[in-house]
Amino acid sequence: ILTHLDTKKRVDVFALSIYRLVIFPKAQGHINEAVSDLFDRLDKRVTLVLTILAETFRSLSACQRASE
Repeated sequence: ILTHLDTKKRVDVFALSIYRLVIFPKAQGHINEAVSDLFDRLDKRVTLVLTILAETFRSLSACQRASE
């Protein structure tokens, strides 16, 4: 009986861990804030062209600085 209770506790802890990841992924650091903002903007039908261009420019600038 004691082994069964330990197993049930383990399953409960595992389930709570999964719920935490599903419900609070941003707070746990599993989802980048930029990704979360992207989905918020898609939901509001905001165009992402300027965001994508800015991110591309930032990435290319970082690559250029790294190669120097």
